Amino acid sequence: MKKDNLSFDVFNSSPVEYRPVPFLFLNHYLDDNELIWQINEIKEKGLRGFFMHPRPGLLTPYMSSEFRKKVRIMVEQAAKIGIEAWLYDEDPYPSGAAGGKVIYHHPEFRSKRLDVKTQIFEGKKTIKFDMPIGYVVAIFAIKQGSSKYQEIVNLTEFAGPIREEWAFCRRYNTYYASMPADTFPHWRSDTTGIKNRLIWDCPQGKWKIISFVECYETTYWGPWGGYVDLLNSDAVEDFIEKTHEIYKKDLGKYFGKTIPGIFTDEPKWIGWLPWSPKFIDFFKKIKGYDIVPYLYMLVEGDSEKERKIRFDYWDVLTRMLKDSFFDKISQWCEKNKISFTGHVSPEEEPDWAVIYLGDLMQHAKSFQIPGTDIITSRIGTNQYPVIGVGPKLISSVARQQSKERVLSECFALEEWDFTLSKMKKIADFMMCLGVNLINPHGFYYSIDGHRKKEACPSQFYQTTYWHYYRHFSEYIGRVCYMLTRYDYHCEFALLYPTRSLWQILPAYRQKAKEISDFFVFINNLFVHEKRQFDFVDDIDFVEARIKKGTFHVGAVKYETIIVPPLLYPDKKLISKLKEFACSGGKILFIGEIFERIPGNVFYVTAPCNITGMDEKQRKKIAKKIIEKLTEINAPSVKLKGKNTEEVFVSIRSGNSCPIYFFANLGDEKSEFTVETKQNSDKEIWEPANGKRYSTVGNPADFYLSLEPGQSVFVVGKNNSEKNVLSAAPFLLKRSIVKHLDGEWNFEICADNVLFLGMWNMVKKTDEKMFLDGSYKNITHPVLPPCPVGKINDLSKTKIRWMEPVEFSYPSTVWYKINFYCFDRSSAVKNCKSLIINDL
Repeated sequence: MKKDNLSFDVFNSSPVEYRPVPFLFLNHYLDDNELIWQINEIKEKGLRGFFMHPRPGLLTPYMSSEFRKKVRIMVEQAAKIGIEAWLYDEDPYPSGAAGGKVIYHHPEFRSKRLDVKTQIFEGKKTIKFDMPIGYVVAIFAIKQGSSKYQEIVNLTEFAGPIREEWAFCRRYNTYYASMPADTFPHWRSDTTGIKNRLIWDCPQGKWKIISFVECYETTYWGPWGGYVDLLNSDAVEDFIEKTHEIYKKDLGKYFGKTIPGIFTDEPKWIGWLPWSPKFIDFFKKIKGYDIVPYLYMLVEGDSEKERKIRFDYWDVLTRMLKDSFFDKISQWCEKNKISFTGHVSPEEEPDWAVIYLGDLMQHAKSFQIPGTDIITSRIGTNQYPVIGVGPKLISSVARQQSKERVLSECFALEEWDFTLSKMKKIADFMMCLGVNLINPHGFYYSIDGHRKKEACPSQFYQTTYWHYYRHFSEYIGRVCYMLTRYDYHCEFALLYPTRSLWQILPAYRQKAKEISDFFVFINNLFVHEKRQFDFVDDIDFVEARIKKGTFHVGAVKYETIIVPPLLYPDKKLISKLKEFACSGGKILFIGEIFERIPGNVFYVTAPCNITGMDEKQRKKIAKKIIEKLTEINAPSVKLKGKNTEEVFVSIRSGNSCPIYFFANLGDEKSEFTVETKQNSDKEIWEPANGKRYSTVGNPADFYLSLEPGQSVFVVGKNNSEKNVLSAAPFLLKRSIVKHLDGEWNFEICADNVLFLGMWNMVKKTDEKMFLDGSYKNITHPVLPPCPVGKINDLSKTKIRWMEPVEFSYPSTVWYKINFYCFDRSSAVKNCKSLIINDL
């Protein structure tokens, strides 16, 4: 569907291609008939399709012939009823291990890191310096003094493995005929506790020893006891053979049709200092020198040379990961006519994105459908500003790379009282920031046992609102259809500080956090001010084409750039900023002034540590930033009225027919006048019901009133469209379904499930626990409400009594929870069973 077409009739119909595509969690023994029934339910509720996502609890062996048979059944059923079955490339996540098969088959493909250890020694003696066991890449001795690096000694050859812990045992056996087991014990002792040790005759003076040992990453939580070295292209090839090629063999005829794409989930490197056996040679090829003699510069120093070594380290890691994993899989997908989609993590804080990915924005370019992950139930209000970074980042990359769709994984980490209204609120927030493909997380094949607590809740047939899910599907279809029309109306670019962070990390974690926190603060400020903007990676900006006051990144051109606080802006970045200013471009610097640049250049001075300020100071800086930005670049839309702080706005424009999306995500009704630059007649399109209304007010300034959770489109009036409903003024009032006073009836349609997630645990007393069928209240619970099954040893648990209580075993405790059932119907009166699943 062409994005330059806009039709109310299409909007009203809610095109299926714009509706949600949920994860279908494959998390139990998979039964053919159950799979078919569940897929039919997905179709019946109007969804576009589903991702086949192996998940914790899966008992049909992953990628076995039986599992592949089940996948084929799902794909065939989807094809039969006309919906899509999307692939997922892992069990469970992060992607790259093929359910662990890659590292079990090739242990050499396990992820590695550099273990760094430092210690200061006084010289003129023999020193011992112990390190973890592993391949010793380099050890340096750096003499401390007034002149930095006045003397550096490479001590790598002085180290080797040692064992110094003794263990012994007596063996009774007849291995030697002369030592019968019943007469003479067979003694054996050996040394254990292997480690690397440096022994060096340290010269006079004070010396710092820094060691770098290549180790397997063993602390990672992954389900396979380790992770894959995604920097190793051979490991990624093996992953593709064990996953993508098998799916192609089984289901290739469905590629590009019933199977539109494949999802990859959170691939990354693991460890504070990622490493790979292929890294040294790859580094030499890219940078032209050997990094090993300079490894110590990764962890200390702020000279230009040290910053360059750190920059080069992250730069090469980023290129290596992009070449070996993201581009390789993207090319495979393109060749086989399916879309590469999914997301990488973490997206929210720029410093953490460097630590795990180098440069997230560069990797995101490889996706045909780039995505993000907001599975928290929170949205990016002023209380949680970090949540707004991921959607804005990934939608920026999509626009620059001319990618029409932007996916977001969402709706998890909530209680089982999750509702459609909460889901709508979360979806509205993400869609205001550029997301237009909603991926619910998720639809549970089963909620048996602990499955119901695995990143819960399910949004599938197990929920009370499933009967109404089609309304939600159609709502999302209408909104995402509109948000793929025309082009995003971008006012300016916000510079993403990759180059600065590359020069700081990993040596100066706190400095990097300050840069990251201020960036999050600025992004949140602009979003709440209803400003329309993109992130531009400073790696791309340095290479951007500049022409007549604009710079071009991919398919998008910008006239204004905002530069957040930076430390050590490098020469290439400063040179490019000067070139842009000289061509007539506009620049706003925020933070400390590092260099005065002539031209349309503006400054707002501010200390870098935004989190160290109080709220009053932050508001003062925010006010200065917005005032200066307005002076440079006037906003496209202004809201004047009541409760507009948490009203979010997204604008698209084209063919003289602007589209404004307004969503009130606050808790209060919002009433306001909208001031725009578009002096044309407008009308309101209501995505919740597919109706349209006339606006009230002038063509450029119109009035809106939005209830909490309500969202609307305001669209430039198309005179060729008919049947416009009048509004005087437009208001969507809450409907009263039924008055609940007096007597009323209801019926139970199916088995009812009440998930009781939090319990009180109480110690048994001499009092009767139950009296006349009611629970007797005990005033002092032993423990605060806690998930069942999480208490292992009461004697080691902090106990909440008025006075200390000692536990001894055996001891009896009670789980306590209250719930009520008010019902006069015969269905409840005749109920003979109550099943309690204590999991």
